[in-house]
Amino acid sequence: MAARTPRSKSASTSAPTHVHALRGHVAQGPFARGSKSEQIAVFLETNSARYLLRRRDGPAYADPTLQRFIGCDVECDGVIVSYVLIADRIEPV
Repeated sequence: MAARTPRSKSASTSAPTHVHALRGHVAQGPFARGSKSEQIAVFLETNSARYLLRRRDGPAYADPTLQRFIGCDVECDGVIVSYVLIADRIEPV
């Protein structure tokens, strides 16, 4: 599936993890319900996790480029920090 950069066992779960060719399905849905950060967000859903999807050079909210991938299967390269995938590359598959 995806090639991940190995982390040490002592690494925090929020330590950045580089990913290459991570595949999943792009979906839109509620994020942070009931908080000040509540919004409709774009996610990458993989077999093992769900990541809030962001583009490295894109806006933090309502990114029109990400909107076009909703409902598509994609392959991404980037960095995972906690529950966020900061994508350098997103390609439909």
